[in-house]
Amino acid sequence: TELVKPPIYIPPTTLAGPPDSLLLPSVYKKYINADGIPLLSPSLTEDEALFRARSTVSLMIRNLDTATYNRMLRKKTRVVIVSYQEELSVIPEFSTVTENFVVYRRGLFFNNITCVFEENLLCERNLRADNNKERDMVTHEFAHAIHLDGGDKSLDSSIRAIYQKAIKN
Repeated sequence: TELVKPPIYIPPTTLAGPPDSLLLPSVYKKYINADGIPLLSPSLTEDEALFRARSTVSLMIRNLDTATYNRMLRKKTRVVIVSYQEELSVIPEFSTVTENFVVYRRGLFFNNITCVFEENLLCERNLRADNNKERDMVTHEFAHAIHLDGGDKSLDSSIRAIYQKAIKN
């Protein structure tokens, strides 16, 4: 059966633990939902980082077509926010990613998970070296999720055409 996008609603302003139905590793202590997309973090992550990420993700999926949105839900797309006090290795799904890969970037999309670090969301440049201080990493990395988890061949073709046009100009 085809899923339908939920109506836009005012989300809760408090966090909870992730629902058991998500079958997630125990490292995830904080959870909030962005119109069907789970946002998760370990306990050290500031709540405000999850709230800001939820706002961005909700805005990005609001105008997606239903087919793209449904593909993302079927692939169990989710967003993980890591505290500036932690390394990526606290997230079990990223145990194979080398730390050097993330030290500079402070965000990635891998295996249906958008992962960013809270210092970028909180605009806290003094917490940790943020080499992406001019970029919103949630927007950047979640765009990969839309493209790779939600996209189909026609979306990929459209993106390639837009890219080709941009580099010619």
